[in-house]
Amino acid sequence: LTLTVQLGVLWLISIMRTNFSPLSAPGVGAFLWKQRFLLVVAALSGHAAANNESTTTATTSMMMSCASMDCPSHYLPKEGADQGSSIDACCDRACSLFDCPAGQAQLNSADTVPGASESLCCRPSCSRYSCPSGLQVKMDADRIVGSTAEECCDGLFTCTPYTNRSGHDVSKVVLMQETSQKRCVDQGLQQEAMATYCNDFCSTGGSLQGLPLQLGSSEYGFNLGEMNGICEAIADANRSLLNFCRQRSNALLEIQVKAAEFVAKVQEFKAKQVVFRGSMQNASKQLQSHLASQAFATEIGDSVEKLVLLKRQFQGWATGVTSGPDFQSLQGSMDALTTSAILLDDVVRRNLRLFEEYITECNGLLLGMGSAQEYLLDVCPQLNGACIEREASGHVGCCCGVNPIVTPSVIIDGEIAAAVAEAGGRVSAARMLQSVDSDFINVCAQSSQLSESSIEQARVRLTELGQAELFNEAERELRLKYPTYTSQCDGGRRLEGVMKSKATSDMISKVNSKVGSKVFTAEKNESIPRRAQATQANLLQCTPPVASNGLKVAFSHTLETDVCSLQKPPVTQVTMQDQCAKFCQPRAVSMLIGSTEYGFNAGDSNDICLPPNGVLSHDPTLLANCGQWSQGFQEIEISAQRLIEQLEVFTASRLEHSSTLRHATLQIQAYVTSTEFAHGILRQTDKVEFFTQAVNQRLNGAMNSTQERLLSEVQKLKSRTASLKSTLDTNMQLLQNFLQQCNTLFAGTGSQQEYMLDICSQSGSACLEHQKAKHVTCCCGYHPFTAFGEKPPATVIEGLESFESPARVSATRRLQADEVQDAEDDGAVDICAGAWTAAQPKVQEAYGRIHTVGGSAIIDSYHRTMQQKYGKSFCGFQDENTDEASLSTQARGWFALVLSAFFCSVL
Repeated sequence: LTLTVQLGVLWLISIMRTNFSPLSAPGVGAFLWKQRFLLVVAALSGHAAANNESTTTATTSMMMSCASMDCPSHYLPKEGADQGSSIDACCDRACSLFDCPAGQAQLNSADTVPGASESLCCRPSCSRYSCPSGLQVKMDADRIVGSTAEECCDGLFTCTPYTNRSGHDVSKVVLMQETSQKRCVDQGLQQEAMATYCNDFCSTGGSLQGLPLQLGSSEYGFNLGEMNGICEAIADANRSLLNFCRQRSNALLEIQVKAAEFVAKVQEFKAKQVVFRGSMQNASKQLQSHLASQAFATEIGDSVEKLVLLKRQFQGWATGVTSGPDFQSLQGSMDALTTSAILLDDVVRRNLRLFEEYITECNGLLLGMGSAQEYLLDVCPQLNGACIEREASGHVGCCCGVNPIVTPSVIIDGEIAAAVAEAGGRVSAARMLQSVDSDFINVCAQSSQLSESSIEQARVRLTELGQAELFNEAERELRLKYPTYTSQCDGGRRLEGVMKSKATSDMISKVNSKVGSKVFTAEKNESIPRRAQATQANLLQCTPPVASNGLKVAFSHTLETDVCSLQKPPVTQVTMQDQCAKFCQPRAVSMLIGSTEYGFNAGDSNDICLPPNGVLSHDPTLLANCGQWSQGFQEIEISAQRLIEQLEVFTASRLEHSSTLRHATLQIQAYVTSTEFAHGILRQTDKVEFFTQAVNQRLNGAMNSTQERLLSEVQKLKSRTASLKSTLDTNMQLLQNFLQQCNTLFAGTGSQQEYMLDICSQSGSACLEHQKAKHVTCCCGYHPFTAFGEKPPATVIEGLESFESPARVSATRRLQADEVQDAEDDGAVDICAGAWTAAQPKVQEAYGRIHTVGGSAIIDSYHRTMQQKYGKSFCGFQDENTDEASLSTQARGWFALVLSAFFCSVL
């Protein structure tokens, strides 16, 4: 109890000393807590040494020497003090704690002099001193002790760059040394030069995208405080918001980068998809060549198990197709494509909210800053030689308004541009620390660069396979579906020779025939001979068979007349192969069963073509599912295409905003530097308010409609981004299903469920289903990977539609014209060609408005920048008001690259 009372008394004494001691200097609080701790320790020590001593004795034992005490900051050891346990007993206040009255300043050595009075701590300050002509009182004169020109004055025009400090934030004023030595008028600095300095200072990567706000002219100027007031009234100076917008701008950038990677993987996959088709066709061609060879004819002629021997050949072909290097390459590309889609889904999911915050918070003018935190350019002194931070000064300056939606980096060129301008030349983009490249990404051009190497490898592989024409077919389809895109870009000009060729004419006729007539006639392929117009009765009297599962055998027009070799003209091996290829086009690979030397009956043919023992699978439900799962990828492509389309429109809207802002800037600069405005501002008591109102009035009038359009396009971009995320979330599982379940060869069927073509009888008059029949037949192998990403086809082969009457199938019904899919909907989606085509009219509308305000140079500058960055991969939009040659728009698509290489090989 005694110990508790002692400690309590000592604690109260220490608190009372704290409350009643006039201590306010930094470090005193820490010092007092230290003293309290020492008192408690001393009390405990005293109690242990003299168990029942009185409180007085314990307190006496706690007395300590002042020599062992450390005085806090702004306190000095008290002279003559020996014993003590407090600041009052051992320390004196230093003069640095004393506030001197007006006109007085603390001694230069105030921290080392004890005292608490004016006489001890203060001396007259330079604020009382009047500098002679040609000199100016130093900054902070009220805190400098002095009474002479040397102590209190600086020369005029001897300024140093000023730095604002607010907490942890630092912002700088850039001083142009070569133009700060004289008044603007005395050095003959004209308005054109002032505007040039201001424009360059506010540029980004050498490109003026924001608002360069010139403050003053040769007839009036402002001091730093006034300039800050104007700049902050026109552009938000919130540093936190500036950093927030800079960080959030990366959200769209990351989405664009991943979208470019995804499109590149799509392009690579489609190139390898064509290679796989070529590999299948080449393998089929080699197989058919082998089966038609004299060596195999001898081998099968000698064989007792002809069907087993032939089936082994087809099984080897099927295994090679579904496990060979070209298929493995395709499967690897599909895996990479799926991974890229997952990564795109992830980056969209992570950045969508950030992008929404970006467009909500950052669509306005912010005060631009350079990489060294510079925000204001001090161009020249207008009124006198006083430095810009002095209230009596009047300078011409410049600050910058930037819209983060238009200039995502919000980093101006700043002092780098000013240094170049001082050297006597315009700013060069090559000298810029911050490049405009990072603010503009063209997704399709970037994807083309990423996929270029893989596509070239695919072209080389197709050439090795002897299937280079497949790329040309794909290019022709692209030309038919996207004529404006391919004609305006280089790819279209390279197509001119092909489009005039017979192959293209045949293709156009084919498309027209498919839409306009019920069936194709044999005249479309001269290799298929017309049936002899015989008057005698047909040798074979057969009915097209129908299986229990609904599959049908189609009769060729060469089946019933006579045996293969006795027809006029005879049905040769080449004719058989041509008919089989015609029957299986356009999506399947032909499988000719039989030759002029041997044939098989229906059971044997089915043992090759159909399950359970055949090479091919027949599962209509799974095949339909594969088509739907494949279409899930096409939906992702379409959603990505719509996003890229909107990115193109958004870019045009950004260019329009820049051009309109540039036009408004010229008007504002012309007005605020006019004599009329100079006279008006001289009459004003509040120059800052007058200047601010004049700028805002003209700025808002010029920008309102453009700002609304920009906001509208941004909202659409947000919607399309969200739509892509939704599509990815919904369809990614469909892609996984496709990869896991659709790697198989299916028996291709036509519009009337025909799966097999009975071409002719090799010998005898027995019908196909008869046990002793020896017919030459054909079925078709279809792999879903060859049509991945396309709209599910109603049929994978043309089947009977490729043949003239009397070719037929049981219960024959020809498709009507309105049942044939429109040719415009055929084929896979080309993301970039589709996006470009859809965006073109909207972009050209924006270009038209840009041209109206005299901003065509901005379009030219953007196109040049993109061409420097992406080369021929960039495909721009033709400005109808600009010379076509000046834009040099280039092809983006991989088709153009392949076609160019193909022509080189042909030449």
